[in-house]
Amino acid sequence: MTPSLIQNKPPVNAVTEAVAEATDSNPLELPPLYDAIDPDALNTLFNGSETNIQVLFQYAGFEIVVQDGEVEIEPLQGEF
Repeated sequence: MTPSLIQNKPPVNAVTEAVAEATDSNPLELPPLYDAIDPDALNTLFNGSETNIQVLFQYAGFEIVVQDGEVEIEPLQGEF
């Protein structure tokens, strides 16, 4: 899938928006992100400072990769 840019928004918002768009659903209808990852920790890791960090986790049937100001999502095999 095409990466979503974080662009001046918290990474947790970028993740939920990307998954909602991919599933054609409302972000508020998705499972809680905190069931997959600590949202505060994710936001802190990417708080605007330039770092060479990559975070991978599974959420709502997708593998999520957050790095370099982008969120990439890929459906887990057998999920979609």
